[in-house]
Amino acid sequence: MATAELADTNRMPAPGRPKQNFDRRRVELVAEADWIARVNAQAERLGLTLSAYVRQAVTLKMEKDEAEAPPQGRRKPGGR
Repeated sequence: MATAELADTNRMPAPGRPKQNFDRRRVELVAEADWIARVNAQAERLGLTLSAYVRQAVTLKMEKDEAEAPPQGRRKPGGR
């Protein structure tokens, strides 16, 4: 298995853009090398970094999951 680091380095902002103050954390993802290559290829195709592509995909999934979440204190059938 290969390891992909999914955190952007702290880069300088583009000229004319203000520096954004993000509280960044590094996340490590362990996956097969061919899966990482596929994800990287899609990110590059869209002009994104690996980190940005994965964050975008995870954000979309989280929003979908949060919209479908059962009310607090109740679990979906079959859930843990």
